[in-house]
Amino acid sequence: MFKSEKGITLVELLAALALMSVIIALISSVHLFGQKQYRDQTAEISNYNEVRTVIALITSELRSTSADLIKVEDNTLKIDEDLYSLSSTHLNKNGQTISSQISEFSIKKTGTEVDISVTSTEDNNGNTQSITTTIYLRE
Repeated sequence: MFKSEKGITLVELLAALALMSVIIALISSVHLFGQKQYRDQTAEISNYNEVRTVIALITSELRSTSADLIKVEDNTLKIDEDLYSLSSTHLNKNGQTISSQISEFSIKKTGTEVDISVTSTEDNNGNTQSITTTIYLRE
């Protein structure tokens, strides 16, 4: 009667679709996790670069200026004619913003030592980046 039955049954088709759905869901989950990790790490690196750039700029200027031209008052730093201060999340140099991702800027001068601490604003996960350094001034 029946010579050959070619094709697939409805049960086989449903099983294949269910299996494909599970595979696609797993791939999508891994892809979304990867995207979230990328965004989080990019924000963290951006904050760290902001802090590093600020520290590098200030330490460079401190090292090229004599100790008597450096003044520290109320968490503001005056290097010769340049004035560094924090306003909200903006670190300013002579009123011009050099970074807009700084939450803390503390500076303390004792004798020939200048202690600088810079902390970034929080990223999406609430993490901050902070760098602290001590500069020894030349007499």
